[in-house]
Amino acid sequence: MQLAFRSRWGHRDDHWRLPAFGLLAAVMSITAGAAVAYKPILSAGILFLLLVAVARSQEAAVALWLGLRVLMFSGYIALPLGEVMLGLIVVVASARQIISGRRLQAPRSPLLWLVLLLLVSLNVAYFGFVPESRDYAIEIFIENVLLVTLIANTESRWRRDGATTAVAVVLGAVGSVAALEWVTGRPLVLNTARIAYAPLDALHTFEGVNRLGSLLLNPDLLAAAMVVGFVVWIGIALEERGVLRWIAILGAAGMLSVAFLTLSRTVFLGAPVGLGVLFVLSVNKGRVSTGQVAFAIIGACAAVFAAVALVPNAWYRVTTDLTDPLRVGAYETAVRIISAHPLAGLGAGWNRYYALAEQYRIADQYRPLAHPHNSFLELGAMLGLPVLLVVVVLIGKAFSGALSHRVAPGSAIPIAGLAAIIVMSLVGDPITIPVLSNVFWALWAVAGQRSPESRRAQAERRSELSRSNAKHWTGSPT
Repeated sequence: MQLAFRSRWGHRDDHWRLPAFGLLAAVMSITAGAAVAYKPILSAGILFLLLVAVARSQEAAVALWLGLRVLMFSGYIALPLGEVMLGLIVVVASARQIISGRRLQAPRSPLLWLVLLLLVSLNVAYFGFVPESRDYAIEIFIENVLLVTLIANTESRWRRDGATTAVAVVLGAVGSVAALEWVTGRPLVLNTARIAYAPLDALHTFEGVNRLGSLLLNPDLLAAAMVVGFVVWIGIALEERGVLRWIAILGAAGMLSVAFLTLSRTVFLGAPVGLGVLFVLSVNKGRVSTGQVAFAIIGACAAVFAAVALVPNAWYRVTTDLTDPLRVGAYETAVRIISAHPLAGLGAGWNRYYALAEQYRIADQYRPLAHPHNSFLELGAMLGLPVLLVVVVLIGKAFSGALSHRVAPGSAIPIAGLAAIIVMSLVGDPITIPVLSNVFWALWAVAGQRSPESRRAQAERRSELSRSNAKHWTGSPT
Protein backbone atom coordinates (compact mmCIF):
# COMPACT_ATOMS: atom_id res chain seq x y z
CA MET A 1 0.00 0.00 0.00
CA GLN A 2 2.84 2.38 0.82
CA LEU A 3 4.45 1.67 -2.55
CA ALA A 4 1.16 2.45 -4.34
CA PHE A 5 0.82 5.68 -2.35
CA ARG A 6 4.28 6.81 -3.35
CA SER A 7 3.72 5.86 -6.97
CA ARG A 8 0.51 7.78 -7.13
CA TRP A 9 1.95 10.96 -5.66
CA GLY A 10 5.18 10.61 -7.57
CA HIS A 11 3.13 10.63 -10.77
CA ARG A 12 1.24 13.71 -9.65
CA ASP A 13 4.41 15.53 -8.66
CA ASP A 14 5.69 14.95 -12.18
CA HIS A 15 2.76 16.96 -13.53
CA TRP A 16 3.77 19.91 -11.36
CA ARG A 17 7.50 19.49 -11.96
CA LEU A 18 7.28 20.10 -15.71
CA PRO A 19 5.46 23.45 -15.55
CA ALA A 20 7.63 24.53 -12.60
CA PHE A 21 10.83 23.75 -14.52
CA GLY A 22 9.38 25.49 -17.56
CA LEU A 23 8.57 28.62 -15.57
CA LEU A 24 12.08 28.69 -14.09
CA ALA A 25 13.64 28.34 -17.56
CA ALA A 26 11.39 31.12 -18.90
CA VAL A 27 12.46 33.50 -16.14
CA MET A 28 16.10 32.60 -16.73
CA SER A 29 15.77 33.16 -20.48
CA ILE A 30 14.13 36.57 -20.09
CA THR A 31 16.72 37.67 -17.51
CA ALA A 32 19.63 36.45 -19.62
CA GLY A 33 18.15 37.93 -22.79
CA ALA A 34 17.76 41.33 -21.15
CA ALA A 35 21.33 41.18 -19.83
CA VAL A 36 22.88 40.46 -23.23
CA ALA A 37 20.50 42.48 -25.42
CA TYR A 38 18.73 39.33 -26.66
CA LYS A 39 21.76 37.59 -28.13
CA PRO A 40 20.13 34.65 -29.94
CA ILE A 41 22.51 31.88 -28.92
CA LEU A 42 22.17 32.33 -25.16
CA SER A 43 18.44 33.00 -25.23
CA ALA A 44 17.76 30.13 -27.61
CA GLY A 45 19.82 27.71 -25.54
CA ILE A 46 17.97 28.45 -22.32
CA LEU A 47 14.59 28.48 -24.04
CA PHE A 48 15.32 25.09 -25.55
CA LEU A 49 15.53 23.66 -22.04
CA LEU A 50 12.06 25.04 -21.58
CA LEU A 51 10.84 23.35 -24.76
CA VAL A 52 12.18 19.96 -23.74
CA ALA A 53 10.67 20.30 -20.28
CA VAL A 54 7.13 21.26 -21.19
CA ALA A 55 6.35 19.55 -24.48
CA ARG A 56 4.97 16.52 -22.60
CA SER A 57 2.02 18.42 -21.13
CA GLN A 58 -0.60 20.30 -23.14
CA GLU A 59 -1.09 22.72 -20.26
CA ALA A 60 2.58 23.68 -20.12
CA ALA A 61 3.24 23.54 -23.87
CA VAL A 62 0.33 25.84 -24.77
CA ALA A 63 1.09 28.16 -21.83
CA LEU A 64 4.68 28.43 -23.07
CA TRP A 65 3.48 29.11 -26.60
CA LEU A 66 1.04 31.84 -25.54
CA GLY A 67 3.50 33.32 -23.05
CA LEU A 68 6.18 33.62 -25.70
CA ARG A 69 3.68 35.30 -28.01
CA VAL A 70 2.86 37.89 -25.35
CA LEU A 71 6.56 38.64 -24.84
CA MET A 72 7.08 38.91 -28.60
CA PHE A 73 4.09 41.25 -28.97
CA SER A 74 5.30 43.56 -26.21
CA GLY A 75 8.87 43.60 -27.51
CA TYR A 76 10.66 41.57 -24.82
CA ILE A 77 11.68 38.82 -27.24
CA ALA A 78 12.79 39.62 -30.78
CA LEU A 79 10.28 38.44 -33.40
CA PRO A 80 12.67 36.24 -35.45
CA LEU A 81 13.91 34.41 -32.36
CA GLY A 82 10.38 34.10 -31.00
CA GLU A 83 9.00 32.63 -34.20
CA VAL A 84 11.79 30.05 -34.24
CA MET A 85 10.91 29.14 -30.65
CA LEU A 86 7.21 28.78 -31.51
CA GLY A 87 8.12 26.38 -34.29
CA LEU A 88 10.48 24.42 -32.04
CA ILE A 89 7.75 23.90 -29.46
CA VAL A 90 5.63 22.16 -32.09
CA VAL A 91 8.61 20.15 -33.38
CA VAL A 92 9.58 18.93 -29.90
CA ALA A 93 5.96 18.05 -29.04
CA SER A 94 5.56 16.16 -32.33
CA ALA A 95 8.86 14.31 -31.81
CA ARG A 96 7.77 13.25 -28.35
CA GLN A 97 4.49 12.01 -29.82
CA ILE A 98 6.36 9.85 -32.36
CA ILE A 99 8.88 8.55 -29.81
CA SER A 100 6.00 7.53 -27.54
CA GLY A 101 4.69 5.29 -30.30
CA ARG A 102 1.66 7.44 -31.11
CA ARG A 103 0.69 8.71 -34.51
CA LEU A 104 0.84 12.41 -35.25
CA GLN A 105 -2.62 13.95 -35.21
CA ALA A 106 -3.90 16.48 -37.71
CA PRO A 107 -5.54 19.57 -36.22
CA ARG A 108 -9.29 19.84 -36.12
CA SER A 109 -10.84 20.38 -39.59
CA PRO A 110 -7.52 19.86 -41.44
CA LEU A 111 -9.02 20.25 -44.92
CA LEU A 112 -10.45 23.67 -44.06
CA TRP A 113 -7.09 24.76 -42.67
CA LEU A 114 -5.37 23.65 -45.88
CA VAL A 115 -7.89 25.57 -47.98
CA LEU A 116 -7.43 28.64 -45.77
CA LEU A 117 -3.64 28.54 -46.04
CA LEU A 118 -3.87 28.08 -49.80
CA LEU A 119 -6.20 31.07 -50.21
CA VAL A 120 -4.05 33.29 -47.98
CA SER A 121 -0.87 32.23 -49.83
CA LEU A 122 -2.47 32.99 -53.19
CA ASN A 123 -3.55 36.40 -51.92
CA VAL A 124 -0.05 37.26 -50.70
CA ALA A 125 1.42 36.07 -54.01
CA TYR A 126 -1.16 38.03 -56.01
CA PHE A 127 -0.04 41.28 -54.40
CA GLY A 128 3.64 40.53 -55.01
CA PHE A 129 4.76 39.06 -51.64
CA VAL A 130 4.68 42.44 -49.93
CA PRO A 131 6.62 42.03 -46.62
CA GLU A 132 3.76 43.45 -44.56
CA SER A 133 1.25 41.05 -46.13
CA ARG A 134 3.64 38.14 -45.60
CA ASP A 135 4.08 39.04 -41.93
CA TYR A 136 0.31 39.35 -41.49
CA ALA A 137 -0.18 35.88 -42.98
CA ILE A 138 2.46 34.40 -40.68
CA GLU A 139 1.17 36.01 -37.48
CA ILE A 140 -2.57 35.54 -38.03
CA PHE A 141 -2.73 32.25 -39.94
CA ILE A 142 0.47 30.18 -39.97
CA GLU A 143 1.18 30.67 -36.27
CA ASN A 144 -2.35 29.58 -35.40
CA VAL A 145 -2.08 26.49 -37.60
CA LEU A 146 1.03 25.59 -35.58
CA LEU A 147 -0.86 26.24 -32.35
CA VAL A 148 -3.85 24.01 -33.15
CA THR A 149 -1.43 21.33 -34.37
CA LEU A 150 0.43 21.57 -31.05
CA ILE A 151 -2.82 21.14 -29.14
CA ALA A 152 -3.76 18.12 -31.27
CA ASN A 153 -0.44 16.41 -30.47
CA THR A 154 -0.20 17.01 -26.72
CA GLU A 155 -2.24 15.49 -23.91
CA SER A 156 -4.01 17.20 -21.05
CA ARG A 157 -2.70 16.00 -17.70
CA TRP A 158 -5.63 17.18 -15.61
CA ARG A 159 -9.41 16.92 -15.79
CA ARG A 160 -9.79 20.11 -17.80
CA ASP A 161 -8.54 20.63 -21.34
CA GLY A 162 -4.93 21.77 -21.18
CA ALA A 163 -5.47 24.62 -23.64
CA THR A 164 -8.17 26.11 -21.39
CA THR A 165 -5.91 25.90 -18.36
CA ALA A 166 -3.05 27.49 -20.33
CA VAL A 167 -5.26 30.39 -21.47
CA ALA A 168 -6.39 30.97 -17.87
CA VAL A 169 -2.82 31.00 -16.54
CA VAL A 170 -1.34 33.24 -19.26
CA LEU A 171 -4.18 35.79 -19.14
CA GLY A 172 -3.98 35.75 -15.35
CA ALA A 173 -0.28 36.54 -15.60
CA VAL A 174 -0.93 39.39 -18.05
CA GLY A 175 -3.58 40.79 -15.70
CA SER A 176 -1.22 40.57 -12.72
CA VAL A 177 1.52 42.47 -14.56
CA ALA A 178 -1.00 45.09 -15.71
CA ALA A 179 -2.26 45.58 -12.14
CA LEU A 180 1.30 45.98 -10.83
CA GLU A 181 2.10 48.50 -13.55
CA TRP A 182 -1.04 50.47 -12.73
CA VAL A 183 -0.12 50.57 -9.03
CA THR A 184 3.51 51.54 -9.67
CA GLY A 185 2.62 53.93 -12.49
CA ARG A 186 5.28 52.65 -14.89
CA PRO A 187 6.26 49.55 -16.88
CA LEU A 188 8.01 46.95 -14.74
CA VAL A 189 10.72 46.43 -17.38
CA LEU A 190 11.15 48.93 -20.20
CA ASN A 191 12.17 47.95 -23.71
CA THR A 192 12.44 49.75 -27.04
CA ALA A 193 8.95 48.70 -28.17
CA ARG A 194 7.24 50.06 -25.08
CA ILE A 195 9.34 53.23 -25.05
CA ALA A 196 8.44 53.83 -28.69
CA TYR A 197 4.78 53.34 -27.82
CA ALA A 198 4.91 55.76 -24.89
CA PRO A 199 4.24 58.95 -26.92
CA LEU A 200 0.95 57.39 -28.04
CA ASP A 201 -0.28 57.39 -24.44
CA ALA A 202 -1.80 60.80 -25.14
CA LEU A 203 -4.21 59.05 -27.49
CA HIS A 204 -5.25 56.63 -24.77
CA THR A 205 -6.75 59.00 -22.27
CA PHE A 206 -10.35 59.84 -21.47
CA GLU A 207 -11.25 63.14 -19.81
CA GLY A 208 -7.60 63.37 -18.71
CA VAL A 209 -7.63 59.86 -17.20
CA ASN A 210 -5.03 57.39 -18.48
CA ARG A 211 -6.25 54.11 -19.92
CA LEU A 212 -4.25 51.01 -18.98
CA GLY A 213 -2.55 49.18 -21.85
CA SER A 214 0.35 47.34 -20.17
CA LEU A 215 1.88 44.32 -21.95
CA LEU A 216 -0.63 44.41 -24.81
CA LEU A 217 0.22 48.09 -25.45
CA ASN A 218 -3.34 49.07 -26.37
CA PRO A 219 -6.18 49.53 -23.82
CA ASP A 220 -8.81 47.89 -26.03
CA LEU A 221 -6.62 44.82 -26.58
CA LEU A 222 -5.92 44.49 -22.87
CA ALA A 223 -9.64 44.89 -22.16
CA ALA A 224 -10.53 42.09 -24.58
CA ALA A 225 -7.91 39.81 -23.03
CA MET A 226 -9.17 40.52 -19.51
CA VAL A 227 -12.78 39.86 -20.53
CA VAL A 228 -11.81 36.45 -21.89
CA GLY A 229 -9.81 35.75 -18.74
CA PHE A 230 -12.77 36.82 -16.58
CA VAL A 231 -15.13 34.43 -18.42
CA VAL A 232 -12.62 31.55 -18.28
CA TRP A 233 -11.94 31.99 -14.56
CA ILE A 234 -15.67 32.24 -13.77
CA GLY A 235 -16.08 28.97 -15.66
CA ILE A 236 -13.31 27.37 -13.60
CA ALA A 237 -15.04 28.60 -10.44
CA LEU A 238 -18.23 26.87 -11.61
CA GLU A 239 -16.48 23.56 -12.25
CA GLU A 240 -14.18 23.48 -9.21
CA ARG A 241 -14.90 22.97 -5.53
CA GLY A 242 -13.55 24.25 -2.23
CA VAL A 243 -10.47 26.44 -2.12
CA LEU A 244 -9.88 26.29 -5.88
CA ARG A 245 -13.32 27.78 -6.49
CA TRP A 246 -12.60 30.77 -4.26
CA ILE A 247 -9.19 31.27 -5.86
CA ALA A 248 -10.87 31.29 -9.27
CA ILE A 249 -13.49 33.81 -8.10
CA LEU A 250 -10.79 36.14 -6.77
CA GLY A 251 -8.86 35.78 -10.01
CA ALA A 252 -11.95 36.60 -12.08
CA ALA A 253 -12.72 39.67 -9.94
CA GLY A 254 -9.15 40.90 -10.32
CA MET A 255 -9.22 40.51 -14.09
CA LEU A 256 -12.53 42.37 -14.32
CA SER A 257 -11.06 45.24 -12.30
CA VAL A 258 -8.07 45.43 -14.67
CA ALA A 259 -10.49 45.36 -17.61
CA PHE A 260 -12.32 48.41 -16.22
CA LEU A 261 -9.03 50.27 -15.83
CA THR A 262 -8.75 50.21 -19.62
CA LEU A 263 -11.96 52.29 -19.85
CA SER A 264 -12.92 50.20 -22.89
CA ARG A 265 -16.51 49.74 -24.02
CA THR A 266 -15.79 46.19 -25.14
CA VAL A 267 -15.85 45.09 -21.49
CA PHE A 268 -19.58 45.78 -21.30
CA LEU A 269 -20.14 43.93 -24.57
CA GLY A 270 -18.01 40.80 -24.25
CA ALA A 271 -18.46 39.96 -20.56
CA PRO A 272 -22.30 39.60 -20.55
CA VAL A 273 -22.29 37.52 -23.73
CA GLY A 274 -19.50 35.24 -22.51
CA LEU A 275 -21.14 34.71 -19.13
CA GLY A 276 -24.54 34.11 -20.72
CA VAL A 277 -23.20 31.39 -23.02
CA LEU A 278 -21.20 29.88 -20.14
CA PHE A 279 -24.19 29.63 -17.80
CA VAL A 280 -26.64 28.33 -20.41
CA LEU A 281 -24.33 25.62 -21.76
CA SER A 282 -23.09 24.59 -18.31
CA VAL A 283 -26.64 23.93 -17.08
CA ASN A 284 -27.76 22.42 -20.39
CA LYS A 285 -24.89 19.92 -20.40
CA GLY A 286 -25.43 19.01 -16.76
CA ARG A 287 -21.95 20.01 -15.64
CA VAL A 288 -23.22 22.44 -12.98
CA SER A 289 -26.49 22.95 -11.12
CA THR A 290 -28.83 25.91 -11.35
CA GLY A 291 -27.88 26.83 -7.78
CA GLN A 292 -24.20 27.02 -8.71
CA VAL A 293 -25.03 29.25 -11.66
CA ALA A 294 -27.14 31.52 -9.43
CA PHE A 295 -24.22 31.79 -7.01
CA ALA A 296 -21.85 32.62 -9.89
CA ILE A 297 -24.25 35.27 -11.25
CA ILE A 298 -24.50 36.93 -7.85
CA GLY A 299 -20.72 36.88 -7.52
CA ALA A 300 -20.22 38.27 -11.03
CA CYS A 301 -22.72 41.08 -10.40
CA ALA A 302 -20.99 41.92 -7.13
CA ALA A 303 -17.65 42.03 -8.94
CA VAL A 304 -19.12 44.36 -11.60
CA PHE A 305 -20.57 46.76 -9.04
CA ALA A 306 -17.33 46.76 -7.04
CA ALA A 307 -15.24 47.39 -10.16
CA VAL A 308 -17.53 50.21 -11.35
CA ALA A 309 -17.35 51.77 -7.88
CA LEU A 310 -13.55 51.60 -7.96
CA VAL A 311 -13.31 52.85 -11.56
CA PRO A 312 -16.30 55.18 -12.09
CA ASN A 313 -14.81 56.54 -15.31
CA ALA A 314 -15.42 53.16 -16.94
CA TRP A 315 -19.20 53.53 -16.80
CA TYR A 316 -18.97 57.23 -17.65
CA ARG A 317 -17.07 56.47 -20.85
CA VAL A 318 -19.60 53.83 -21.92
CA THR A 319 -22.40 56.39 -21.77
CA THR A 320 -20.42 59.17 -23.51
CA ASP A 321 -20.21 59.88 -27.25
CA LEU A 322 -22.52 57.05 -28.22
CA THR A 323 -23.36 58.83 -31.46
CA ASP A 324 -19.75 59.03 -32.71
CA PRO A 325 -20.06 58.02 -36.40
CA LEU A 326 -16.42 56.95 -36.79
CA ARG A 327 -16.95 53.22 -36.18
CA VAL A 328 -20.10 52.97 -38.30
CA GLY A 329 -18.31 54.90 -41.03
CA ALA A 330 -15.39 52.47 -40.81
CA TYR A 331 -17.77 49.54 -41.28
CA GLU A 332 -19.38 51.17 -44.32
CA THR A 333 -15.97 51.90 -45.81
CA ALA A 334 -14.98 48.24 -45.41
CA VAL A 335 -18.23 47.14 -47.05
CA ARG A 336 -17.48 49.40 -50.02
CA ILE A 337 -14.02 47.87 -50.34
CA ILE A 338 -15.46 44.34 -50.25
CA SER A 339 -18.01 45.29 -52.91
CA ALA A 340 -15.24 46.65 -55.12
CA HIS A 341 -12.76 43.78 -54.51
CA PRO A 342 -14.80 40.74 -53.36
CA LEU A 343 -12.23 38.06 -54.23
CA ALA A 344 -8.88 39.55 -53.21
CA GLY A 345 -9.54 42.64 -51.08
CA LEU A 346 -6.81 45.26 -50.85
CA GLY A 347 -4.13 42.92 -49.54
CA ALA A 348 -3.17 42.11 -45.96
CA GLY A 349 -1.57 44.64 -43.65
CA TRP A 350 -2.61 47.64 -41.60
CA ASN A 351 -0.31 50.16 -43.30
CA ARG A 352 -1.51 48.92 -46.66
CA TYR A 353 -5.15 49.30 -45.61
CA TYR A 354 -4.46 52.77 -44.21
CA ALA A 355 -3.12 53.92 -47.58
CA LEU A 356 -5.39 52.09 -50.03
CA ALA A 357 -8.71 52.39 -48.20
CA GLU A 358 -8.63 56.18 -48.44
CA GLN A 359 -10.31 56.27 -51.85
CA TYR A 360 -13.27 54.28 -50.47
CA ARG A 361 -13.65 56.24 -47.22
CA ILE A 362 -17.08 57.73 -46.63
CA ALA A 363 -17.72 61.04 -44.89
CA ASP A 364 -18.82 59.53 -41.55
CA GLN A 365 -15.36 57.99 -41.15
CA TYR A 366 -13.86 61.40 -40.51
CA ARG A 367 -10.23 60.22 -40.33
CA PRO A 368 -8.17 57.43 -41.96
CA LEU A 369 -7.97 54.12 -40.07
CA ALA A 370 -5.55 51.21 -40.34
CA HIS A 371 -8.36 48.66 -40.02
CA PRO A 372 -12.17 48.76 -39.91
CA HIS A 373 -12.42 47.88 -36.18
CA ASN A 374 -14.20 44.63 -37.03
CA SER A 375 -12.19 41.44 -37.50
CA PHE A 376 -14.62 39.92 -39.98
CA LEU A 377 -14.81 43.03 -42.14
CA GLU A 378 -11.02 43.28 -41.89
CA LEU A 379 -10.59 39.78 -43.32
CA GLY A 380 -13.03 40.50 -46.12
CA ALA A 381 -11.58 43.91 -46.99
CA MET A 382 -7.94 42.80 -46.83
CA LEU A 383 -8.06 39.18 -48.07
CA GLY A 384 -11.42 38.82 -49.81
CA LEU A 385 -14.68 36.99 -49.18
CA PRO A 386 -13.30 33.44 -49.80
CA VAL A 387 -10.90 33.78 -46.84
CA LEU A 388 -13.64 35.28 -44.68
CA LEU A 389 -16.03 32.45 -45.58
CA VAL A 390 -13.52 29.72 -44.65
CA VAL A 391 -12.78 31.42 -41.30
CA VAL A 392 -16.51 31.65 -40.53
CA VAL A 393 -16.99 27.95 -41.39
CA LEU A 394 -14.05 27.02 -39.14
CA ILE A 395 -15.57 28.97 -36.27
CA GLY A 396 -18.93 27.33 -36.92
CA LYS A 397 -17.32 23.90 -36.51
CA ALA A 398 -16.60 24.64 -32.85
CA PHE A 399 -20.14 25.83 -32.14
CA SER A 400 -21.75 22.91 -33.95
CA GLY A 401 -19.60 20.53 -31.89
CA ALA A 402 -20.56 22.26 -28.64
CA LEU A 403 -24.28 22.15 -29.43
CA SER A 404 -24.37 18.59 -30.77
CA HIS A 405 -22.44 16.67 -28.08
CA ARG A 406 -24.85 14.59 -26.00
CA VAL A 407 -22.54 11.93 -24.64
CA ALA A 408 -19.81 12.86 -22.12
CA PRO A 409 -20.05 16.58 -22.93
CA GLY A 410 -16.98 18.71 -22.57
CA SER A 411 -16.54 21.94 -20.70
CA ALA A 412 -18.58 25.02 -21.64
CA ILE A 413 -15.62 27.31 -20.87
CA PRO A 414 -13.93 27.28 -24.33
CA ILE A 415 -17.13 27.98 -26.26
CA ALA A 416 -18.04 30.80 -23.84
CA GLY A 417 -14.61 32.34 -24.36
CA LEU A 418 -15.07 32.07 -28.12
CA ALA A 419 -18.48 33.76 -27.91
CA ALA A 420 -17.01 36.68 -25.94
CA ILE A 421 -14.18 37.16 -28.46
CA ILE A 422 -16.52 36.94 -31.46
CA VAL A 423 -18.82 39.62 -30.06
CA MET A 424 -15.87 41.88 -29.26
CA SER A 425 -14.54 41.27 -32.78
CA LEU A 426 -17.63 43.00 -34.15
CA VAL A 427 -16.33 46.29 -32.70
CA GLY A 428 -12.60 45.55 -32.63
CA ASP A 429 -9.93 43.23 -34.01
CA PRO A 430 -9.28 40.44 -31.46
CA ILE A 431 -9.39 37.66 -34.07
CA THR A 432 -6.98 39.46 -36.39
CA ILE A 433 -4.20 40.57 -34.05
CA PRO A 434 -1.45 38.50 -32.41
CA VAL A 435 -1.96 37.15 -28.86
CA LEU A 436 -5.74 37.56 -28.90
CA SER A 437 -6.06 35.58 -32.12
CA ASN A 438 -3.83 32.91 -30.55
CA VAL A 439 -6.07 32.78 -27.49
CA PHE A 440 -9.10 32.52 -29.78
CA TRP A 441 -7.79 29.55 -31.77
CA ALA A 442 -6.44 27.81 -28.66
CA LEU A 443 -9.96 27.82 -27.22
CA TRP A 444 -11.37 26.87 -30.63
CA ALA A 445 -9.17 23.76 -30.72
CA VAL A 446 -10.87 22.29 -27.62
CA ALA A 447 -14.35 23.86 -27.83
CA GLY A 448 -17.13 21.33 -28.27
CA GLN A 449 -14.76 18.40 -27.74
CA ARG A 450 -15.14 15.56 -25.26
CA SER A 451 -13.47 16.08 -21.91
CA PRO A 452 -9.94 14.68 -21.40
CA GLU A 453 -11.33 12.13 -18.92
CA SER A 454 -13.85 10.76 -21.41
CA ARG A 455 -11.22 10.67 -24.17
CA ARG A 456 -8.85 8.71 -21.94
CA ALA A 457 -11.65 6.31 -20.96
CA GLN A 458 -12.55 5.81 -24.61
CA ALA A 459 -8.90 5.11 -25.48
CA GLU A 460 -8.69 2.55 -22.67
CA ARG A 461 -11.86 0.82 -23.90
CA ARG A 462 -10.44 0.63 -27.42
CA SER A 463 -7.17 -0.75 -26.10
CA GLU A 464 -9.03 -3.36 -24.07
CA LEU A 465 -11.09 -4.33 -27.09
CA SER A 466 -7.95 -4.67 -29.22
CA ARG A 467 -6.31 -6.90 -26.62
CA SER A 468 -9.46 -8.98 -26.36
CA ASN A 469 -9.64 -9.43 -30.13
CA ALA A 470 -5.95 -10.33 -30.26
CA LYS A 471 -6.44 -13.03 -27.61
CA HIS A 472 -9.47 -14.34 -29.46
CA TRP A 473 -7.64 -14.73 -32.77
CA THR A 474 -4.36 -16.07 -31.33
CA GLY A 475 -5.86 -18.32 -28.70
CA SER A 476 -5.98 -22.10 -29.23
CA PRO A 477 -9.37 -23.59 -30.09
CA THR A 478 -11.15 -25.45 -27.29
